[in-house]
Amino acid sequence: MSTSQIINTCFLTSSTTVSSSSSSKRSSFRPCSATAFARISNPSSSSSSSSSVPSLIRNEPVFAAPAPIINPTTWPVGDMGNESYEEAIEALKKLLIEKGELEPVAAAKIDQITADLKTGASSSGSIPFDPVERIKNGFIHFKREKYEKSPALYSELAEGQSPKFMVFACSDSRVCPSHVLDFQPGEAFVVRNIANMVPGYDKVRYSGVGAAIEYAVLHLKVENIVVIGHSRCGGIKGLMSLSDDGSTSTDFIEDWVKICLPAKSKVKAECGGDSPFPDMCATCEKEAVNVSLSNLLTYPFVREGLVKKTLALKGGYYDFVKGSFELWGLDFGLSPTLSVKDVATILHWKLF
Repeated sequence: MSTSQIINTCFLTSSTTVSSSSSSKRSSFRPCSATAFARISNPSSSSSSSSSVPSLIRNEPVFAAPAPIINPTTWPVGDMGNESYEEAIEALKKLLIEKGELEPVAAAKIDQITADLKTGASSSGSIPFDPVERIKNGFIHFKREKYEKSPALYSELAEGQSPKFMVFACSDSRVCPSHVLDFQPGEAFVVRNIANMVPGYDKVRYSGVGAAIEYAVLHLKVENIVVIGHSRCGGIKGLMSLSDDGSTSTDFIEDWVKICLPAKSKVKAECGGDSPFPDMCATCEKEAVNVSLSNLLTYPFVREGLVKKTLALKGGYYDFVKGSFELWGLDFGLSPTLSVKDVATILHWKLF
């Protein structure tokens, strides 16, 4: 039985020069230290040895989403200075002249803005954050700019969902996968938790995660499970900071991040004591993804999908500091006769 082989690694940025180098087989499971990669980067950042683009990405530039349409009903409250208030008042007055039936609404809004200018401003020039208004305005913008502009899509979604992806992502507010990867409604079945971790098969301790995986694989028939790590992850920092004596200071967090203790052990063994702590955390952010990928193999329906070639596992890493995204795939060389114990032996991960 062959050991793990890294079959794809790609770095996605916003420029167009491509370079690559070949990977080599290893005698142990070490996907994080892979040498096979393709990077789209600045021309000066790397040399080019191949002009072919990996199949996992398209040779097209990545564009930022267009700026939202701004009008008095959708301005973010916290960003409005006095000038914006005055502009809003003028816009409402103009609306009042054009559409007389809106007079009560416009008059009330003018009174509110005027009152905010007089009494609601803080020392920094902004008014207190209103969560209800933020949610309301957010939905109004969504309904007008997305829902009402895509009636066919939402009519189709009303009948059911057939996502191609199941995504494990971190709960970190900076790394929403639908935003980062531009997933549209119906494209991805998403599970988010601390440090985007996938525990091993356990009906008692982790039944919620197990239920999500079972539903995605057996009922939604997803074709890809992607585990996405990210830069400056607080959960991974917590994992790397765990006390060696086993003591804890939280009710849930430390017990949860211990799912990826093998990643911590590997990073400490390979980096040694001389590496800066932030560097070890950055390495562990990727290595923990590989632990989660291996834990997915403890689910029998996942292994069955891999053997039948109806399911693929992929690891991802989003660096929001550099604005890059890395994607890799793993080929575990499974056969229908492999048990959970056999899989653990091949991958060199200890089952707890």
